[in-house]
Amino acid sequence: MHAYADSRVMRQVENDVRAAADRGETITHNNKPSYRTNDPSDVVPAGVTIEAHGNRGFRFTPWAQPARPVTTLNEPRPEER
Repeated sequence: MHAYADSRVMRQVENDVRAAADRGETITHNNKPSYRTNDPSDVVPAGVTIEAHGNRGFRFTPWAQPARPVTTLNEPRPEER
């Protein structure tokens, strides 16, 4: 994964999930990678779809209502290209 997908966006998810867990919620969290092709040698995902919810109402949806999964693209930062 490139640092972009593995830092700023994921930090938001992790902080939100942690806060809900600290409030006593049981969290279900799912990350689903998306690949450009079905070729088995294509091992770096083009993006990751993130979904998280808790047993007391927590929903991870930073930009959307109602709650729905969020897809983060796995693009390299300019300095990584």
